[in-house]
Amino acid sequence: MPGTLAGARVGWLGSAPLTLALQPVIVCVDSPSGWSTSGRSRLAERELARIGIQSYRTGPDPGDHPFYRWMRIGFEIFERLAPAYPLYRGGDPIQRAAEVFPHATACLLAGGLRERGTPKHVFRSQTLRRAGVRSPELTTPDQIDAALAALTGLIALDGDHCTAGDAAEGVILLPVRHLPARL
Repeated sequence: MPGTLAGARVGWLGSAPLTLALQPVIVCVDSPSGWSTSGRSRLAERELARIGIQSYRTGPDPGDHPFYRWMRIGFEIFERLAPAYPLYRGGDPIQRAAEVFPHATACLLAGGLRERGTPKHVFRSQTLRRAGVRSPELTTPDQIDAALAALTGLIALDGDHCTAGDAAEGVILLPVRHLPARL
């Protein structure tokens, strides 16, 4: 029976064949979907920064720089999924591969930024629990982020979502109807 959702964590190139075999309704990938075409960062990252959510900037292609290899792996995941799950660029997320950002999901669902002194994984686990996700078996930051990615997809399937960015450059799927003015 086809699955409802599949989440892929950057670096797991083996997840593309497994995802295709599961036939989820939506795929959420924790990675940028492409390089900036509008400057030193993408519009999606600038929109999130305006409300206080910081991220790695995805600028124009920097060439073979070691730091950006994780992004290239994410691009490859999107490419491998594209025949069955075209890149989500807004609107209905069904049968799409959507770029998600677990940090943004956690902040938006919590209604605020992580307090100084609270470790990232603790803040994100607390956000999952408040959203009704039982998470005792999620023991690593990657597992917690994958659960946040999956939760973003489930919320989007219910229609409670918006995007940051623009369709031409790539959007980030977010688990709220509207971005707040500030967090």
